[in-house]
Amino acid sequence: MKIKSITIENFRLLQHVELRVEEEITLIVGKNNTGKTSFINFLQMVLEDKSKGFTFDDYPVSLRNSLYDFISKMEIEKMEFEEIRKVFQEPSMQLKVDYSSVDENSSLGSLSPFVIDLDSENTIAIIDIRYGVNVSKETFINFVSTIRSDEEYKKSDDKEKKNIIRKHLTDFFTNLYKLRISAINPLDEEDFQDKTKEDLKRLLSVYFVKAERAMDESDDGNAKPLEKLLNRIFSPITDIAKDDESEGSQKKKDLRILRTNLQDAVAKFNIDVNAKIDAKMAQLIDKSIGFGYPNTDEVSLSAKANIKLLEQIKKNTDLWYVETETSEFLPSTFNGLGYKNLLKIEFELVNYLESVEDDSTGRLYLLFIEEPESHMHPQLQQRFISFLNEYLQALSKKEIQVFITTHSTHIANQVPFSNIRFAMRQAQEVAYKDLKLFSEEKPENAEFIQKYLTLYKCDLFFADKAILFEGSSERLLLPAMINKLGIAGKFKGAKISLDKQYVTLVEVGGAYAYMFFEFLNFLGVPSLIITDIDSVDKDGKKTFVNEGKATSNPTIKWWLNNYVNSKKEFEFEDVKCLSEEERTKDKMHLAFQVAEYTICPRSLEEAIMNANRVIYRISDTATEADIIYNKGSKTDFALSLLMNHPDFNVPRYIENGLLWLNEYNVFEVANNE
Repeated sequence: MKIKSITIENFRLLQHVELRVEEEITLIVGKNNTGKTSFINFLQMVLEDKSKGFTFDDYPVSLRNSLYDFISKMEIEKMEFEEIRKVFQEPSMQLKVDYSSVDENSSLGSLSPFVIDLDSENTIAIIDIRYGVNVSKETFINFVSTIRSDEEYKKSDDKEKKNIIRKHLTDFFTNLYKLRISAINPLDEEDFQDKTKEDLKRLLSVYFVKAERAMDESDDGNAKPLEKLLNRIFSPITDIAKDDESEGSQKKKDLRILRTNLQDAVAKFNIDVNAKIDAKMAQLIDKSIGFGYPNTDEVSLSAKANIKLLEQIKKNTDLWYVETETSEFLPSTFNGLGYKNLLKIEFELVNYLESVEDDSTGRLYLLFIEEPESHMHPQLQQRFISFLNEYLQALSKKEIQVFITTHSTHIANQVPFSNIRFAMRQAQEVAYKDLKLFSEEKPENAEFIQKYLTLYKCDLFFADKAILFEGSSERLLLPAMINKLGIAGKFKGAKISLDKQYVTLVEVGGAYAYMFFEFLNFLGVPSLIITDIDSVDKDGKKTFVNEGKATSNPTIKWWLNNYVNSKKEFEFEDVKCLSEEERTKDKMHLAFQVAEYTICPRSLEEAIMNANRVIYRISDTATEADIIYNKGSKTDFALSLLMNHPDFNVPRYIENGLLWLNEYNVFEVANNE
């Protein structure tokens, strides 16, 4: 029994989003502020008893102006209340649960209240969670009247009126909405039954492992970031509150014996208490071996307790590290932050899995891990994600669906391509791009790209824009070229110039760049593709561009046949004369050599020589035959240019391409689409 999909509407940046959920791990990747954790926050808001509920801060920014206009201009008294309600969008989350794996003779347990259809062939349950508008028309009219009668509001301009309305809405919003939970008949969405929050909490077992922002510890030892976690782990031992035997199991009785023994031990010898806590820690660490830490050849783990009274056990229990060879204790401040974070995650998982061990049937287990890479070096990140499933299966028989949000290329590259959801922000909205759909539609492309991303640790998922290029010369020179154009003030027409944007450079070679095109379109990442014109004669042999009969470049050929005109037989002159419009497709632009100083070079190196004739001692009357690069290492060529001639000129075709990429505004285009 697993969640199949989660649909979210009207919550922060998630206005109309569907997240298809994998059976084991669903990885959500993307830049900062792309709504990766917003759906997690929605669940927290619903399930946590201390939550304030839906607030104005959670209302989508793109929908707010319509509220301001409505409150300031509409004759509300004359409107039907249903019209008023429709102005205020309702945040909602819909869970689709697939219970086809449950035997028809078995109980659905906690899912039963949400299965309301009578069709035995149907194995989907729909759970609707929403905050609905829940005030009377009179209440709302009074609210609007209060704003309009405000003396400060009356004398304000439109901008200030908006600020005053915003302030009133902020105070009013939580009272405007009320949580409603329903079971919907998947065969008839007009058929639904209201359910309680307790019904939902009995069904969902949700555990959040939040990103560790501060794992550091002060030298004086007062700050112990693992203290609360250890407190929870050891509480079954150190808490001596009595259990009700009539409701208890044998395990509870055994636990009481442990508590009593611990109480006696504390009364007699503090050293015995340390031994018992060390034993408990050993049990936990045994479960953690193979997860990535500790490396038993270097260091082992123990715990020390400075105990004077029983109630101080929790307060004073902390991690220490033991050098294997000397058996000397070292404080946890001596260990790296990445290892501390990994241990913290391990202990969180142990704590969660032990807490659900005796659960009844029919629950959905959702584990959310936020940015596990915090403080971890790359190898540690890779090991974490590689062993997570194995670790969970070793500790529990529960079917747990794991959601991980990350900024790490190392983690993204360790997860199957089909498990990745790319959070793409467009203006004031976010879309979750499902790479499983891309894998199903373009299996060959997906297989190639996953292999490439695994080999080269590409950060396409986390960039504003991308530049695809052929080889080592471009890899060395492009950062300098972007910087030069930025310093020269060439990057105009963009709020943030290209040299200040997050641009990823992707080395794809000349033969396989086209394999990325459909993927780039799918992701919606604005991309510049830089390649060589690669002119050849009628026999397919390399020749000068002015004598060329065709191009041997696979990328250009693919572009022409798929993006320009699939039915046309292209001549080489057609290639050289491609317009800027023909070089552009959706969010991609193709750049290859163009005429400069009356000469169209064949390669990057020759284009650089042509654009920098003084540096390479080339006369103004030179022909293509005078500009031939055949001096060996392209890397040496690029390094020599950077080291000896930092004021070099950027070839025209690259400058034109970079200017196109600079001027491409993702959010403006998104608004027009």
